[in-house]
Amino acid sequence: MSRSGRIDRAGSLVRSLVLGARASLLQKKGRDPVILDVRGLNDVTDYMIIVTGENTPHIKALCEEVEKKLAEMGTVKHRRAGHEDSGWVVLDYLDFMVHILTRQLREYYALEDLWSDARVIAVGESTD
Repeated sequence: MSRSGRIDRAGSLVRSLVLGARASLLQKKGRDPVILDVRGLNDVTDYMIIVTGENTPHIKALCEEVEKKLAEMGTVKHRRAGHEDSGWVVLDYLDFMVHILTRQLREYYALEDLWSDARVIAVGESTD
């Protein structure tokens, strides 16, 4: 529910999409997926999903699975940045972003540390 007491349908939709994206990443064996709730910490997005891909084909498969799952849920990405060969791809869905990185780049850029003020959504936890 929103602060006014009405059901926040847009927020519910975003949460279901975020959880759907995480489920698709787990289905394709994405490593250590983390959802960061960055609402109020930036003006760009509400959630960031960060996951590790093992290699170029794995990163490609993770991207394709997220795009497929979210298309089935009725949404398409706004844009895509990066390429599997670079080791880092960002799928931008406006209200949330999916960062798929190699282990080396994930450790180097340490996005979880950069956004350390964000609430981490644990597996099985609601995004509320």
